[in-house]
Amino acid sequence: MSRYYKSGTYRQLWTLSGNQCAYHYGKDNCRHALIDENGAFNGEIAHIVGESDNGPRAEKSWSDDMRNAPSNLMIMCGYHHSMIDKRQNWSTYTVQRLRDMKRQHEEKYRNGISQLWETMERQARMPIDVTAQFIGEQAPNIARLVQILELPEDDAVEKEYNEQYMLAVNKLQEVLSKIPLRVRSTLAIILKYGTGDPIEISWHELTAHTVNYDDSNVRDIQEDVRVLNKNGIATGPYENIDDVLMISLREPRVFISDTAVRWDDYPGELGYSKNRDEEVVAGYGFWRGLKEIVDGDDELLREMIHGADFTALSGSGGE
Repeated sequence: MSRYYKSGTYRQLWTLSGNQCAYHYGKDNCRHALIDENGAFNGEIAHIVGESDNGPRAEKSWSDDMRNAPSNLMIMCGYHHSMIDKRQNWSTYTVQRLRDMKRQHEEKYRNGISQLWETMERQARMPIDVTAQFIGEQAPNIARLVQILELPEDDAVEKEYNEQYMLAVNKLQEVLSKIPLRVRSTLAIILKYGTGDPIEISWHELTAHTVNYDDSNVRDIQEDVRVLNKNGIATGPYENIDDVLMISLREPRVFISDTAVRWDDYPGELGYSKNRDEEVVAGYGFWRGLKEIVDGDDELLREMIHGADFTALSGSGGE
């Protein structure tokens, strides 16, 4: 049966799902990811008061709007959605038990998931003349990044690549420091919740991790992605969007002489720069390396992306 939900319902439910099935009963807590590491969508919207008059937990006095309101819905994996709706389980999974299940699950994420976005949005609403406070700082070196990505450090043939890689990272920091704060907030969300190498995220998941549920917020995100596209930081659709479409972070563009690097060692977009004596290759693994450095630390993520401060990329390289 096709189901239609009001605008914002999906985003509200996904924001509070924590990307985990809501099922728990006694000591049985489902840890099933709703969107797995490959971006596969495994979640289903489950009704507390039944969807139909003849279904589980039916309330004939309820209207369709009441049944399909976010307060009557939660997201589960397919297995547990089927379990709670089986006729033999109706006496176990009552309306009150499922309401308690939803409340306890969403309380874990109601504050935590939205904290990063709320902090950044609050800063992004500041008058434009204070943007200079967020211009950040370039990294004096990228030794920590080199160590994580295992880029060559000593081979003379590869030396130019590392030198130009650092210049490319500094150029990216300069670009980041000039784009609006709200756009940086969206970039941080992509980096925090995106997966893979290069880092990518679906529109479905990106909008799920924002705290506003109205259509104007989606338009803001579309504009942010457009700005990231324009500045060469991301690639992906920002018009006529669909939940399954993906947004990818682009690696920094490294300009080098055509004899400096063995290209099969550095997969990426290879082409010529405006100077015909140079070629350009995507800077291998930058966003993955930055994500590893952040390692789930929201404060460091705010510092590096919203604050455009790349000093955490530096270090001795031998630690």
